[in-house]
Amino acid sequence: MVHAWQTNRTWRNVVKASNQTLAEDVTFVATTERGAVYKVLGDTGLNQFAETGSQPLELLSVVVRDREDNDLPNVPVLFKVEEGDAFFVDAQGNKSASLLLNTDKNGITATRPTVGSTPGLIRISAKALKLLTGDVNTPADLTGNATYLIQAKQAQDGPASFKGYIYTDKGEPLPGVRISIGRTSLSATTDDTGAFELDDVVPGRIDCS
Repeated sequence: MVHAWQTNRTWRNVVKASNQTLAEDVTFVATTERGAVYKVLGDTGLNQFAETGSQPLELLSVVVRDREDNDLPNVPVLFKVEEGDAFFVDAQGNKSASLLLNTDKNGITATRPTVGSTPGLIRISAKALKLLTGDVNTPADLTGNATYLIQAKQAQDGPASFKGYIYTDKGEPLPGVRISIGRTSLSATTDDTGAFELDDVVPGRIDCS
């Protein structure tokens, strides 16, 4: 006979075995309990380029897990602009250099900042609250070192060069990738660092593939 119940996000499975050769029933109990925050991992959006006054294409996502790699839901995660000109907009439309979000049932949360008017490097961190009784405004109560880098370029009109890097979702460069612009003959191939460059790009919307 198997019984299962949940108490405070803890599942207990009880298995009772009996046999005529045994003097009494044998009971096996297995418990799976989510542990404390141990891993705060940057998932997507680790390295990007964006124009001033816009948002980067990829979401900045983070995964929170315990020591046993169990996904942790409902964990507060603080995204913060550590360097550069960028900001977040909360649900009420307020602008801020930081944004607090909770992880979903898969231990994931994500956001997308807005790049300011000043070009340059933007560095954003994501840290999780160690304990629900902690305070996100107290650095000692936060853990994790997920870091996202955004190179902000000045938005300009007219023909221009278009260059960048192609990375995997883990931030590793992808060499040998062919980049082309739809409805034109322009194309390029990434080098060993994942870099590419296209010259004499016409004004207007472009579709790269």
